[in-house]
Amino acid sequence: MSLPKNACLKVFFCGFLSSAVDLDHFICAASFKLKAAVSLSSRPFLHCTTIPIIVLLVLHMSSRIFFKSERLKTLLRDLGWIQAIALVSHHLRDGHRRGIWICPFGSIKYPYVVYIPFTLLVCLTVAKARQILDRNLNKTLKIPSCFDA
Repeated sequence: MSLPKNACLKVFFCGFLSSAVDLDHFICAASFKLKAAVSLSSRPFLHCTTIPIIVLLVLHMSSRIFFKSERLKTLLRDLGWIQAIALVSHHLRDGHRRGIWICPFGSIKYPYVVYIPFTLLVCLTVAKARQILDRNLNKTLKIPSCFDA
């Protein structure tokens, strides 16, 4: 069994994004001091789980509507999935303290022991969702590219 092209790069980028999401603590604190970043009274903006879902959908749909190149379409879709996996898994890890923040509905709290099964479910759900979106969008929506003749 061999790895798909650029698989290691995608894994490292996903790990980087998963850690980089915490930079929003420093942005909201308007300080580079760790104490200020961890003592915010509210959650920073990138900790809203709705954001990666919206970004995923926007990248996936725009890849089909605005671009004709299959390579660019694949890149945009992959970036959408990578950021969704990175941010949602980060939110799951952080969520055992305050819950998962889903705008505009609020937070869903769960105990820490649920974290590992939820993380596995994210992987399985993303794999299935990717399979369904990639297969069904081409058949059912028949979205023309903006650059088609």
